[in-house]
Amino acid sequence: MRAAVVLAMVAALAGRAHADDGHDSPDSSYLYDGGMVPLFWIPLAGGYLLDTDVAPRSTPLWFDPHAGRAPVASWEIPSWGMTALGAAVAGSYVLGDDSARWYHAKGLAEAMATSALVVSAVKPVFGRHRPDWTAATAGSDESESFPSGHATKAFSIATYSALYLHGHVWRDEPLTATHALAYAGIFAGALAVDAERVDHDRHFVSDVVAGSLLGAATSTLIYRYQDARASGHRTHDWAFAPSLDARASTLSIVGTF
Repeated sequence: MRAAVVLAMVAALAGRAHADDGHDSPDSSYLYDGGMVPLFWIPLAGGYLLDTDVAPRSTPLWFDPHAGRAPVASWEIPSWGMTALGAAVAGSYVLGDDSARWYHAKGLAEAMATSALVVSAVKPVFGRHRPDWTAATAGSDESESFPSGHATKAFSIATYSALYLHGHVWRDEPLTATHALAYAGIFAGALAVDAERVDHDRHFVSDVVAGSLLGAATSTLIYRYQDARASGHRTHDWAFAPSLDARASTLSIVGTF
């Protein structure tokens, strides 16, 4: 379900976007340029393989093996719902007239996919029991509490959206009470997701803290990458300088990132 939602989002964006020049004509290069291969397609495939083929360790690493036995909640926020929310937010970016909107719609998709891959890789390594874990219902998902995937998605969406609003929607405007309330509302929504995961005994507080930090950090880095591309700045400039000498040959690599 997660992969289907994300693929539908990218296909919809590609159907309208020209390859990063701000035009609204279709261009298939939108699906593979701008970091899409290393930051989206590889994480999407890798996360799927990890989720389906890699089981968590039998005994938690660094965490209490006797944790669990909390009551099972009657409902929880579905993981696909968070992915669908990210798709909707990315889609909302392109409704405006900002010239960087296509870069950042892509950037949010990349941030969510990349952070989700990290979550999928880390969960089985630690194998932490969820608060509602019991020996009788101990499936693989019940031993994948750390870090929280929901919190990672929530703060990935919130952080990227706040940065986009600040850098593109309200770039030349002074901070107002309306802006502050909008930022507060965005992060309050993300914190509400964290609170739901803890309140319904699906995660410990440390799980959601780790996931929140991961999502925020990933979005910040990828936002800066896409913003540099949108502004026309090169994100890297490498030079190779070979030097031949009678005594020794050297190769110097100089660059910025």
